[in-house]
Amino acid sequence: MSAAESGRRRAAANSLNKHGPRRAVVTAWVAAAFAVSACGDNLVVGPDAPPCMLSVTDYGTVASFTSTNAVRTQSGSGSQTVAFLAALGVGPTADTLDIQLIQGMGAFSGGPPVAGTYKLTGPESQLSTCGVCVVIEAGMPKQDFVAQRGTLVIDALDTSFKAALSDVELAHVTIDPMTTVSTIVDSCRTSISASWDTPIH
Repeated sequence: MSAAESGRRRAAANSLNKHGPRRAVVTAWVAAAFAVSACGDNLVVGPDAPPCMLSVTDYGTVASFTSTNAVRTQSGSGSQTVAFLAALGVGPTADTLDIQLIQGMGAFSGGPPVAGTYKLTGPESQLSTCGVCVVIEAGMPKQDFVAQRGTLVIDALDTSFKAALSDVELAHVTIDPMTTVSTIVDSCRTSISASWDTPIH
């Protein structure tokens, strides 16, 4: 990915932060220049793998979030990114759901983010290639969990982000600071289904 595309992710995360108190998970993995990498369920085990700090293995079906936020950013060339952040609890240490829809990547490699049904597999399950990127930041200390299966159905994406996650399973990953390749580190998993309708700023 080019430096310009990396900047678009960073701009979306920064804009999202201006509209809400929670830190966007993506700020951790947009800080470096992105490099497109082949998707694969790499597994790191042994003493170098960070222990799983996850406290919730199944969020169930979330009908309402403590808070939500959505922003749309556009690069100088017109490429769009829609970023969404939702609190899965109360307070500054609450787990968060972070979604970014990125033109030029994965499912949106051919155009801007639009309504439709998107499987969270293949390129969408790898942070270095996803156009539909679904991440939960969870546990204490916080760790990243990236969607490996499930579906995101987007009903509207004009003035509001109206969508639903169905049967999403997320895996505990580490994120390479240079390439942003997300690597599964153990068998630690969490799952979620959810729906929302959040105005886009």
